Amino acid sequence: MELAGILGVHQNTLHCFMQENSITHKFSNTSMASLDMLARKFKEQKSDSGFQYFAGFVESHGLYIQCR
Repeated sequence: MELAGILGVHQNTLHCFMQENSITHKFSNTSMASLDMLARKFKEQKSDSGFQYFAGFVESHGLYIQCR
């Protein structure tokens, strides 16, 4: 977990803390068509930007997706 590294704790410690405090991290349920539409919108607005900017753009729209 990147967050554990930033906080300077082991990922198991962070996971336990999240469970104890009912903090979940789930991915959004969205269709590929919706994600494609969002990607097209992003490319229209920021055609020279890369993947990290796209990931931020997606999150700014309230979606959390798993990258493969």
